[in-house]
Amino acid sequence: MPNKNTKDVNQKKPKAVQSSDDLEILIKKNIKWSQIIYEQNKKITKRMTWMVIGNYLRLLIIVVPIVLGIIYLPPLIDQMLQSYTEILGVGGGDVGGYQDIFKQLSE
Repeated sequence: MPNKNTKDVNQKKPKAVQSSDDLEILIKKNIKWSQIIYEQNKKITKRMTWMVIGNYLRLLIIVVPIVLGIIYLPPLIDQMLQSYTEILGVGGGDVGGYQDIFKQLSE
């Protein structure tokens, strides 16, 4: 007596070979889906390319002002501190102490 969990070997029969019309229909469906997937992949690739370009632009927007500030700010700060010391009449203290920071950054 066979158990409910075990299947009789005779119950499993191999599927009959499909006709050529069925195979043609399956091939056409496969080609159609492949074309749809290919078009989606093209769109995704374009979008990813624009995302990479946008990320590089964001990086440049952040990095360029910092680099320009490191290059151009020390002379401007020197001029500003000299004008303040002349206006306020403060005696010759060390007004260029911040330049040590810029020198360490450039090294």
